[in-house]
Amino acid sequence: MALQPARLEQPTDQGGHGPEHHHPEDDPHENHVCFEDAVGEELHPRLNPTHCDGTILPVSNTLRLDELRPHHTALVVENTTRTALLVERLMLALGPLGRLRGLLGRPALEPGEGMLLRPCRQVHTFFMTFPIDVLFLDRDGVVVALTPDLSPWRASPLCGAAYGVLELLSGEAQRTGTEVNDRLCFRLAPNV
Repeated sequence: MALQPARLEQPTDQGGHGPEHHHPEDDPHENHVCFEDAVGEELHPRLNPTHCDGTILPVSNTLRLDELRPHHTALVVENTTRTALLVERLMLALGPLGRLRGLLGRPALEPGEGMLLRPCRQVHTFFMTFPIDVLFLDRDGVVVALTPDLSPWRASPLCGAAYGVLELLSGEAQRTGTEVNDRLCFRLAPNV
């Protein structure tokens, strides 16, 4: 569930006009939600969400697949269907060059590592020296297809329903019992 800042109540009396005739630009403070820490530095809303009046908003460290950004450097991936930790250190490949490079040039994935490519519907292991498990995910993080133990010098099937691909150490899908229709959750790592 994505964190949505609560909106401040709109005044109902706008000089004879209802809220449908009210223009927020008339009052620069109305509906304004700020995210600041104690010294006034602006932060990402998920790290320190507060209203300008100091009221703390509920914190959710869960991100949707389409909310992941390059500055999210400490992410874990959980299979919430199986209550299993899939990835302790997630690498992101969100741009064309990052997706092109992917895992190329790496000797192997370490236990607990994974890479998310987004957007992506197909991967290959050309020039790689190790096999990987490939999980195809929709925008909600649901596994829509799975290719376990994809050997080097192979291409995965094209998955039209996928929005992103999670590449894991070969055998991780089986170890965690991950299957098609399982829901994955992307979380900011604790103490970050």
